[in-house]
Amino acid sequence: MKTISCPKRIIKMDIIRLFKLLEIVYYTIISFIITFFVANFLENDKYMPYIFKTYDYEKASLWDISIDIIIDLSILSIFIYYLRKSIYCIPFIFGGLNRNYKSNMKSELSTGVSLGLGITLYKSLPTVSDKISELNRKIKAL
Repeated sequence: MKTISCPKRIIKMDIIRLFKLLEIVYYTIISFIITFFVANFLENDKYMPYIFKTYDYEKASLWDISIDIIIDLSILSIFIYYLRKSIYCIPFIFGGLNRNYKSNMKSELSTGVSLGLGITLYKSLPTVSDKISELNRKIKAL
């Protein structure tokens, strides 16, 4: 069996590699769209007053901010779990164009979901980021 050197494997471009990249982009876009709408819904204090809530973080105690972060992270963990499960149910629509391509053989779905999810959550949930920044400031001040 002929082995391909590492640099050649990295720059190699064939139809299978093209499909892998297309699958990553496909699942990134799907997870971005879902996460964007869910995050904006969760961030809205009118609909979700007890999670991802906004208030004057500087006036809150270290304990209160810590509890809020734990609640927010718990909700995010549950959302991420179900997002991944849901997206696994969505077939790669371009997979049928090539009989030799086996979808998600190298975790393309997970890569796409991680990208679409991470970037979107980071930008769409400023309350979590703000709470973590304030928690960090309070701990450094101890």
